[in-house]
Amino acid sequence: MKKVHVFIASSAELDEDKTQLDLFFAEKNKIYAERDILFVQKTWKDFESSLHERFLQDRYDAYIRKCDIVLFLFHTKLGKYTLHELEIAKEVFRQSRHHRPRIFIFYKETRQQSPELADFKSFSEQNYGHFCDTYADYAELWNKMEKQLQLLENSGYIVPDHFNPRKATKYVLFYLLLPLLLVGLGFAAFHYYSDMDMTITIQEDPARSIAALPFRQGVLEVQYGEGEKQTFPLDERHREAFIKGIHAKYKGTDAHIRFEADGYEQVDTTVSIAPELVLPIRRNNDLGIIYGSVVDEAGNPLSGVALSTQDLTVQSDAAGNFRLEIPLEKQAEEQLLSAFKPGYQRWTFTGPVMPNVPWNIVLKK
Repeated sequence: MKKVHVFIASSAELDEDKTQLDLFFAEKNKIYAERDILFVQKTWKDFESSLHERFLQDRYDAYIRKCDIVLFLFHTKLGKYTLHELEIAKEVFRQSRHHRPRIFIFYKETRQQSPELADFKSFSEQNYGHFCDTYADYAELWNKMEKQLQLLENSGYIVPDHFNPRKATKYVLFYLLLPLLLVGLGFAAFHYYSDMDMTITIQEDPARSIAALPFRQGVLEVQYGEGEKQTFPLDERHREAFIKGIHAKYKGTDAHIRFEADGYEQVDTTVSIAPELVLPIRRNNDLGIIYGSVVDEAGNPLSGVALSTQDLTVQSDAAGNFRLEIPLEKQAEEQLLSAFKPGYQRWTFTGPVMPNVPWNIVLKK
């Protein structure tokens, strides 16, 4: 069934005329249905008016952009929204190289035409090259639209889809789809009843990795099926776990994967079994904290001690305690830490950064 989209626009004063055009196309559908043509006509009243992320006018404009026929009715007033819709239709007409939509402008005869409408009529004739048609009543409007539809059909603009749906469906089903379906079923059966291999590759998340500290070693544990479990040691050169000969009945089922490595967040997840899987791994914050306390030689806490590593500095509190947080890009397995307070010797030491292990610093006079 060939659908011909139609939009009918006018100011509020011609609502009844729009209704008559709506009925016109409804009547035409009874006739054109035999030719496999369906007119889908709409006015602004046919659109949902609920709150939406787009303005109502945007919805009208979107429909106009896909229309085949757009009708504009004018009487005594030039409605700004109707004029806007005409500009949208004209824009689409230009973009399609004057192919679609077909735009029809009708003026209902009146003696009290507004100056704006008169100016627009003149503008339309001069700039669009379109001499606007007029009508006196519903009957004349129906007759003129009847003639225009006939012209559009004769020119080949309104034509049905040239095929018999039943014959086409039968041909597609029996001569194209059925052989493909049989071949597809054969491949599916082979695939379903064949064992498969699975490769799991660990890959560092760029947002949580340290270029100077590549992955060294870890352990990957995979459990699937009815308790089948395999454990794989991984290192810098071998970042893949290869599982061979997974029974066909487990395809598409879940596998439980667990990954552990020093300096990395633990991964404990469930994935669907597939030939290739990539497991993202992320650096934890084990190297991101240096903390401890500063005392003098008598064991008294020292406050206001400046503790520095790289370009980061904090001061010890009243209890002599300090906590230095190191951003990911500056983290390392060892850090050079410096402690200084006026009246005391500068203390400098390069040591390992270890989680839950404090640095205890003694400053000498």
